[in-house]
Amino acid sequence: MQGCNWGQLLTSGSSSNSRTHWTPALNRLNATGKSSADYVAVFDPATEKIQRLQIQGFKYNRGLSVHGIEIVQSKQHPSQLLMYLINHRHPMPPADPYEVGADSTVEVFNTSPGEKDMHFVATYKDPIISTPNDIVAGPDDMTFYFTNDHGSVKSGLVSLVNTLRISIDRTFT
Repeated sequence: MQGCNWGQLLTSGSSSNSRTHWTPALNRLNATGKSSADYVAVFDPATEKIQRLQIQGFKYNRGLSVHGIEIVQSKQHPSQLLMYLINHRHPMPPADPYEVGADSTVEVFNTSPGEKDMHFVATYKDPIISTPNDIVAGPDDMTFYFTNDHGSVKSGLVSLVNTLRISIDRTFT
């Protein structure tokens, strides 16, 4: 969960059942059991209410499988929040996730306090975004940093062993 200056917390969610099937960081690569309903929600501690944000403008049929999340106030539009989400999509058929791993991307959305929607901004896909685990926004609205927790190996025994080593951080601008 991450807080924002408006007294609310934002978090991502999924079904616990789907995580037993699809968690690429743990080499769980059964794409048929993957959730198609991951979400971002706002928790208001004053009312103890949770509101799922509705996704607007995101047209990818492989949906969201959210792993890491960073939420910051926009530098260019201070009344908005930018959300950087690590999305572990399943690979495009006929690719086998047990052989090639997840097709991971960084998705960027924006929203505003009190809004019930999150609006798609951009998808960042690059071979260097191989096994992203954590993400941090940069000094402007167009930069982010991330870690690859398994290096460039996305599946198999070497991927599990790589969990113990630190990977290269990269910047995208």
